[in-house]
Amino acid sequence: MKTLSENLDFALGLIGEVLVDSPIDEEVFVIEKERQKSDIRRDSSDPGQLAHNMLNKVVFGDQPHAYDASGTLDALEGVTIEDVENYRRENFDLDKLVIGVVGNASEEDVSRMLDRALARLGRGQNSKVIGDAVLNIGLRGYVAYDSPQSVIVFAAKSIPRKDPKYHVAEVLSSALGGMGLSSVLMQELREKLGITYNVRSGLYNVEGASLFQGILFTDKTTARKGVEAFLRTVQSVKERGLDKRALEIARAKLVSSTLFSLSRTSSMSQVLVYLQLHGFSADIHNYSARYESVTLEEVNEFAKNFLGDFTIVEVGAENNIDATITS
Repeated sequence: MKTLSENLDFALGLIGEVLVDSPIDEEVFVIEKERQKSDIRRDSSDPGQLAHNMLNKVVFGDQPHAYDASGTLDALEGVTIEDVENYRRENFDLDKLVIGVVGNASEEDVSRMLDRALARLGRGQNSKVIGDAVLNIGLRGYVAYDSPQSVIVFAAKSIPRKDPKYHVAEVLSSALGGMGLSSVLMQELREKLGITYNVRSGLYNVEGASLFQGILFTDKTTARKGVEAFLRTVQSVKERGLDKRALEIARAKLVSSTLFSLSRTSSMSQVLVYLQLHGFSADIHNYSARYESVTLEEVNEFAKNFLGDFTIVEVGAENNIDATITS
């Protein structure tokens, strides 16, 4: 929400009304359902989305993390306004609420405004907890899709955001596949081998599950070679580490993106929410310092234990990875 400081109290009051008892317009409800159904239909033919959906099924099995939050057309069709009202009442819990405010208002004034605005919001009724997932790593999955291109996704075990070494994992992941053309994976698979126009990696964290993921786009004739090159590159970093240049670029990218996120009040408030959600200090002004402190020795030692086996899923016209789990 964006508002003038002089209107903050009134705006927060409106937010409180929406969270507690603002009626849901039936016409708006129908339009939103149709929009979401359209998104599901679109995703059902998107190879990248198919790959990630299959990856979740293979990695998580029948655990909650395996299911797409968008749901299915049949499930969405059955959702009623009453279901949404019940969800709001059962899940909008003051004890689960995290707020970030940036602007010309004191902490004391904002606290008083929030107390008034959220006074009627339920507290303590949402006790739902998602347990830690058991990860199925080392498997191979395949989805048949008539296309000259294969989309291949990878997943390995990672660490939760609250881990004291998470910032080191961010630097390592950024160097491997998070820096565009400068990343280690892009240099090896695109610049040297010429078998992809895009390969990247990143950290994936939700409640109860932490993964290191990668995605590779390549021609179906080079899919097997691409997988071998991806795994070989990761193994090389695990055994030999990053070089100084890769570390410096990754570190600079994370620092600059952090500083950029603190250049606008809207993004600063998002950073505040992120820090609180994951139990970090709300000291946003020193947030980038943790990346600057990562040394080459530290990240390379970390890589030895962090990088491991992968579950791999391919979506394409041919099963090039000898997958035994198919869809």
